[in-house]
Amino acid sequence: MSFKRRLPEAQPRAARFAPHLSSEAYLPDGSSSRAATSISGIKRRPRGVRASPLDGCTVTSTGCASLDAIISGHTGLPLGASFLICETGTTDFASILLRYFISEGVEQGHDIWVGGGNAKQWFENLPAIAEPRRRVDTSTENSSARAAAQASNGERMKIAWRYNHLGEFGSGLRDGRQSGTEHENDNAGKDSDPIFCHDYDLTKRRNRSSLDPALLHDSPAPASTGDPFTPILASLVQMLDETAKERPKNVLRCVLPGLLSPTSYPTNAALPRYYIHFMSTLRALLKKNRARMVLLCSLSVDLYPRTTPSTRWSEILLDGSFTLRPFATSATGAVNELATTAEPTGNTPQGLLLIHKMPGFESSQAVVHNDLSFRATRKNFVIEAWTLGVLDEEQPREGGHQTIIEDGMQEARRTKIDVSF
Repeated sequence: MSFKRRLPEAQPRAARFAPHLSSEAYLPDGSSSRAATSISGIKRRPRGVRASPLDGCTVTSTGCASLDAIISGHTGLPLGASFLICETGTTDFASILLRYFISEGVEQGHDIWVGGGNAKQWFENLPAIAEPRRRVDTSTENSSARAAAQASNGERMKIAWRYNHLGEFGSGLRDGRQSGTEHENDNAGKDSDPIFCHDYDLTKRRNRSSLDPALLHDSPAPASTGDPFTPILASLVQMLDETAKERPKNVLRCVLPGLLSPTSYPTNAALPRYYIHFMSTLRALLKKNRARMVLLCSLSVDLYPRTTPSTRWSEILLDGSFTLRPFATSATGAVNELATTAEPTGNTPQGLLLIHKMPGFESSQAVVHNDLSFRATRKNFVIEAWTLGVLDEEQPREGGHQTIIEDGMQEARRTKIDVSF
């Protein structure tokens, strides 16, 4: 008696190469329903989220594109993760990142919860979306630049007449790249997919009427006696239960600005029996609602340095942390002197960004990047690589070495001290 191996029937091409595009699973025999092949049956992600290129987890934007780019390769904050922003000095750069985070949630239609009892102040000072940049006619600029270069006969290199008509080396390549970039920007504007991260203008404020009160949630102030975090946790748990019934798939952005600040929290809030319980409860709520909840906190390390138990436990229990270290006045002056004269005024870094921990990695495997800097202008906040500008070469004096020798002889004549051996 012989047995013949029977191969399973091949599934349709859409099932083998793009199974996530269908809202209905394929049957074992390879057949599928009509909804699986129709465009109406495609499942789409909620607004403001996408898959991480690192491990495929769902991530959302922090509102700052340069901050999204440095979060462990996820290009966004993974859902269910928490981040701690520490800051030194008397500046308030951390509040800019928190306002970006809230504004992005408002733009994407996410639920937003602000703890600490001062949510109204944060909702009233959110930055508005920046206006799109105007397109510049690069062909006119390039032609004028070439005309100016040809006019300055003393500066340009004298070459053979047969190569003179070719123009400047590399000009065609630059024109092609610029035209290609403009073409991509035009296609991006026509794309029907929602924008993952918006650009914001810090000089403009979002209109209060554009905010949906049903998506904005706040918490009462910390208790003055007993456990100060009890009303904050009760408000957060109640809001989680309400949104789970009304909008179970909507992303929830939680913000805790100025943790343990004396202006908002009592002095006993830093006691380990209260603070560690509070942070542990937040971690448990994040793991329970990992499919839709993210948390962003800020803490002043001048009041609570990284060696104190409060800050150490915050870094241990939260998924990521970094420190904004602004330059002192003397350091800023030194950086301004080292900056190249060709750079515009707004490109001078204002501080260093030190990463201590990243979500998705264990503390022993975390990749720490200490070569990052940040700068905050009147309109935006940018994180970039920390580099020192190259000093310009000293211009030679007119007259060459002869002038230098003559100056030295004049200085020698002014010296009246005889040196005898």
